[in-house]
Amino acid sequence: MAREFLIIDGYNLMHAAGMARPNYGPGDLERCRNRLLRFLKSALSAEARRRTTIVFDAWEPPPGRLSVYSVAGMTVQFADAPGEADAAIEQLIAAHSAPKQVTVISGDRRLQQAASRRKSRFIDSEAWYTRWEHRQPPEETPPSPSPKQNPDLSDQEVDYWLDIFGDIEDAATTENGPTESSRKDHGRSESDLEDDDRRGDDLSDDPMDDPQQGLPDIIDEDFLD
Repeated sequence: MAREFLIIDGYNLMHAAGMARPNYGPGDLERCRNRLLRFLKSALSAEARRRTTIVFDAWEPPPGRLSVYSVAGMTVQFADAPGEADAAIEQLIAAHSAPKQVTVISGDRRLQQAASRRKSRFIDSEAWYTRWEHRQPPEETPPSPSPKQNPDLSDQEVDYWLDIFGDIEDAATTENGPTESSRKDHGRSESDLEDDDRRGDDLSDDPMDDPQQGLPDIIDEDFLD
């Protein structure tokens, strides 16, 4: 399969991708360029970046930089003078040794015609960016955090939770009729039931009745983030 070489009209793509601004303060233009370069780094594979050249007009080039340098494997080139990016891209197309493997990304009609003359491919910047957006998988909604389950409960922990939730089954079955225990209680005298209540009062000192005692020492890390 033939390798593809990308020549990108930098400011043209920056505007098409919504990364440009109507007005620029000090340092804003460089920040927008860097945003575009970060996007291209994430959008292109490492192999594709090695065959990619981004050309910018010479408006506020990075201080201390050469006119041609490398970022994340991509070649970044600044035109010799403001407004000369089109001429620089035309020269790259004309000088390329495999023009049929070149794709020019720009909405500039002049550059599209220059690509056609050399049998190179071209694509409008906005169309290329939209195509890239449609290739991205939709973001999945993360599941709601649920308490971690610990299947290795000790006998003490099992007894504790049974004491807390043991009456749930009885409460649920009362909707369909009396439970076995409630039928037994129905046939007992009121004095017998009062005796049970008094015996229950004598168990109030049981440490397992204290909700702060006997609890498993578990910290759910999901709630610490």
